[in-house]
Amino acid sequence: MTTSLNRTKSIRVLWLVIVGLSVLIAGSSFSSDSDVVSRLLNTGLAASSLGSWDEALNAYDLVLQMEPTEEKIVVESILQRGIALHHLNRLTEAEEMYVKLGDRVPLAVSNLAVLHHAQGHIVEALGLYAKALELYGSKSDVGLMNNYGAMLQMVGCHQEAEIWLKRAVKYSLDKKQTLQPLINLATHW
Repeated sequence: MTTSLNRTKSIRVLWLVIVGLSVLIAGSSFSSDSDVVSRLLNTGLAASSLGSWDEALNAYDLVLQMEPTEEKIVVESILQRGIALHHLNRLTEAEEMYVKLGDRVPLAVSNLAVLHHAQGHIVEALGLYAKALELYGSKSDVGLMNNYGAMLQMVGCHQEAEIWLKRAVKYSLDKKQTLQPLINLATHW
């Protein structure tokens, strides 16, 4: 079973590499560089969805080397490059990408909080989680609320932790998402 899954993943990765190369080779047949950039970005996103982080990183690097002028593409490429680096455990480089995006991309702030949390930089992580929650506003996701609540609990801010964990539980039940906040809330008592 595992061999079959690995073979399927290898075939998908090979397909992504072929698609990526065909985009580069045939680049002159596209109506503009923005078509090539768009296809490369999509190739990176497809590789990411398969967990093929090296291939995804290569696609995002190619996008950025083409120096796209559309701000949305640049921001998305930097963010996705940071996520790929994070998954590859190249944390210093991932942090550089997230910092480069700053407060204009809430997910970058949230990912930076997760990175600091994992490294044991508690004060920085707490500040970044709070900042990400502020930036997301009412669109905050369950993972962010859960992580913030769990970290508050860890540092002894039990009342505030309970508030955030309850919000995360409510949100996860409303959206039929993970029940991890419920587990964290249960350990609170």
